[in-house]
Amino acid sequence: MSTSSRRRACEIGYCAHPAARGRGLITGAVGRVIEQAFLSVDQGGLGRRRLELVAARGNLASINVALRNAFTQTGVRRAADRRRDGSYEDLLTFDLLSEER
Repeated sequence: MSTSSRRRACEIGYCAHPAARGRGLITGAVGRVIEQAFLSVDQGGLGRRRLELVAARGNLASINVALRNAFTQTGVRRAADRRRDGSYEDLLTFDLLSEER
């Protein structure tokens, strides 16, 4: 991937304190990040073309954040996430293109 291509894409990551979960805060925050990421540089944004998001298969809350923000599931990284108990879990990959917003 060329340097200019890498600058046009980025990955969104997040974590919520347990007391803040289940209230839609992360879904809303990701929506705001998307707006800023896709806003052109001359308008004060990041000028990104593509955003990526990864969620563990069992993390339904993160999967819902992706889907509620119009991300498309693009693949599965099989047995890619090592858990504390030593087992492995699949990671689901999602992306969103600026023209899809």
